[in-house]
Amino acid sequence: MGALGRANSRPAPRSTATIRSCRSYVAVGNLLALAAAAASFIPARAATKVDPMVALRYE
Repeated sequence: MGALGRANSRPAPRSTATIRSCRSYVAVGNLLALAAAAASFIPARAATKVDPMVALRYE
């Protein structure tokens, strides 16, 4: 019974999220989106330079 009374008297934990951490989360998200776009754009750009008949012949 004593532990139950002490658990309710503790102060609520403070939030650790700050503007700086929010900005860094957005920056990392943008960086990952840019990397994903580059990872899909570069092979697609190379695929447009291949002649379709040549690609089908080797398939």
